[in-house]
Amino acid sequence: MALNIAIYGYDTDVGKIFIELLNNSNLSFDNVYPLSPLDGDFDAISIKNKNYLISSINDFDFDCVDVFFLMCTKDESIRLEHVLKTSNTIVVDCSNYFYKDEQSIVVNPRLTPYLVKQSIQDHKIISIANPTSTMLAQTLAPLHDEFGVARANITSLISVSELGLLGTEGLAHEAICLFNGQSSDNSPFETQMAFNLIPKVGDYENNLNTSFENNVIYEVNSMLDDFEDRLSICCIYMPIFYGHCANVYVELEEDVDIDSVSSCLNQIPYIKFINDDIITPVTHLQEENDIVVTRLKMHDIDKRSLSFMVMIDNNRAGLALSCVEILNLINNHIN
Repeated sequence: MALNIAIYGYDTDVGKIFIELLNNSNLSFDNVYPLSPLDGDFDAISIKNKNYLISSINDFDFDCVDVFFLMCTKDESIRLEHVLKTSNTIVVDCSNYFYKDEQSIVVNPRLTPYLVKQSIQDHKIISIANPTSTMLAQTLAPLHDEFGVARANITSLISVSELGLLGTEGLAHEAICLFNGQSSDNSPFETQMAFNLIPKVGDYENNLNTSFENNVIYEVNSMLDDFEDRLSICCIYMPIFYGHCANVYVELEEDVDIDSVSSCLNQIPYIKFINDDIITPVTHLQEENDIVVTRLKMHDIDKRSLSFMVMIDNNRAGLALSCVEILNLINNHIN
């Protein structure tokens, strides 16, 4: 049976990549509904050489589709919360609004694919893990399974695309204003972002952790078995458009050497381990579906301490690809 899907946010960065990946997938569709928050006459989008008319979400029948993808901003998820929770459709949330809701399950299709079936059976919203959570969980998982991770201390560098177009356009506007000797108005950031960094992402909550950091800790713990209280993280906004990075310091539960850790990471199909080149988000994350690990090194403290850098294309590998993989799992389950 071909699927009926709706995409709210088809024109966002994530939505565009999602449609690109759908075109290259083996999935087939009976109908696709690209949805706009506006009323009026619209154009169409093409998926697998078939045109699908864009329509307004304001009069959309949510129960006419098998899967509804939320690729919009959190404020739109809030607006649609009631209808999403009461509809019969399978909701896949990329906005990170529902991640801790009792009616949702955080899913990583590579680490916890079985939760897709559970979410369908229990009629829960499938919440796509935040790209930072995905990057860390998918990198720590093989180390935790093989050697045991006693502690992971993370400094995560977050690109402005975490805020969607608001972030990328805001950074571009600030840079242009500064180059022209002008002040930047209506910035989405708490202080100047261009040629600067902001040492927090989200609002402060408990113990000076931010809401974003607590989100990551919650999601990583939910994706890894027996990982409670093993992760600390500091997240920093960096003035780059796309690509999240992190410096990861890990204390393992047994002695290792660099060859055994390298071998462990090299066996994971979704990790690209490059330890002998200069790796950057700009030069190495373009159209990259894998997580990139570099600068792996052992520390002199003992034979259980190591560190590495990890990077992810947050829109592509972190969100859009996860949506396609989850859609495949849904298709396998309902068909």
